[in-house]
Amino acid sequence: MTIEKNLSYCQFKELIPDLVSIYQRAYENLPEYRDDSYCKIAAYFSWLWKGDPEGFLVVFEGNKPVGLLGMHTNWREGKEYLAEIHELVVDPQFQGRGVGKKLIEEAIQIALSRGRKKIELWVGEKNRKAQEFYLHNGFQEKEQRGIWIRMIEELDL
Repeated sequence: MTIEKNLSYCQFKELIPDLVSIYQRAYENLPEYRDDSYCKIAAYFSWLWKGDPEGFLVVFEGNKPVGLLGMHTNWREGKEYLAEIHELVVDPQFQGRGVGKKLIEEAIQIALSRGRKKIELWVGEKNRKAQEFYLHNGFQEKEQRGIWIRMIEELDL
């Protein structure tokens, strides 16, 4: 497995159909946290890529994408800048094989290289599998707003 970062716009656009498919399969049993529209999912991924192209990571098995992480490292929480993971999704056939861990590790390295002291994300309250994954990878639950749980990892610079 390899991680591709710094995708060109053309590379990113070519991957959209595969990335949307991964997203749709991964959220199949979590309808309250997903969008069903291909166009809206593609637009969401474009927003992620345009907001921080270096924070858009794709894991490949051979030349097949099997997971992605979209993060903005210039996210503001009050006066503080932090790294905000907006999406981490792994093809269900590749879950449990270290793909998500590899994406988190790379995201942390990027956040540290940008001088960020925190990396955070929001996860659905019913998405227990993801919550356990994040807890296992150093995140701590901080608060809940509606159906979303905020999780943060303090980073050592």
